[in-house]
Amino acid sequence: MAGMQRGYSPKESSSVEYASRDFGKVPGTEEIKVKGRPVAKFRAGGIQVAIWENETKEGGSYKTVSIDRRYKAGEEWKSTKSFRQNDLPKAILALQKAFEYVSMKEDFAEALA
Repeated sequence: MAGMQRGYSPKESSSVEYASRDFGKVPGTEEIKVKGRPVAKFRAGGIQVAIWENETKEGGSYKTVSIDRRYKAGEEWKSTKSFRQNDLPKAILALQKAFEYVSMKEDFAEALA
């Protein structure tokens, strides 16, 4: 089909898992506070982006982002930090959602202050 990217299926869905910390409830999210787990995950196909909340020694906090691609090799699921050309649009989508989440959380926290 013209305009379709190889390896992309319109049936593939992106999903979002939310968990957040001390900023209050963001509409449409489920609040979870679990140490050692990401505060949010975004998936598009086999691409997964996770947002992590980290604390500084001084008591402040900052966020980091990890990204990987999940794939099945035989019967075993594996993960890699390398992406194929047709993974890039999915990676961009998941990263954009992560950026929106972080930005909205910061805006929400400022509005509550």
